[in-house]
Amino acid sequence: KNIPYSLARRIRGIVTDRKERVESYIKLRTRLLQKAYPKLLIKDAIIKAENTPREQILDSGESKKRGETDEITTLVTTHNQLLDKTAAKLTNLAKEANINCLSNTKLIHSKRQPPNLKRLLARTNTFKRAHESSKSLQRQKMRSLRQRSRQLA
Repeated sequence: KNIPYSLARRIRGIVTDRKERVESYIKLRTRLLQKAYPKLLIKDAIIKAENTPREQILDSGESKKRGETDEITTLVTTHNQLLDKTAAKLTNLAKEANINCLSNTKLIHSKRQPPNLKRLLARTNTFKRAHESSKSLQRQKMRSLRQRSRQLA
């Protein structure tokens, strides 16, 4: 339901010329109809996007309305219980204490997934299989070339 609206909203924000915007809406409509979206849903999304003022689309002021700051600092750690506790303490410390460098920033703690041994092994096995199959294809080509050369001789 949101996909047609977000695509139409993107067109509304990017394309300034009315004639080009209508052409873009038509292209969008045909593509969405090919993907089996309902006609009424597409029509409502385009009308809703067209009725939204362009300034509102271009202004990402929703975060400002919620009182969030523009500055965001991300603390990325590999999943580890000790690091998780430390990151949580650092986030709380920045909120409680008025640290000069962090006073206008929002801290976000993000966790990176640790390397998965099974996934790494699966990649190497896939590479080995592909390499072996390419070798077998080369052998078959060489055999066929030898047979042709024997037939010609």
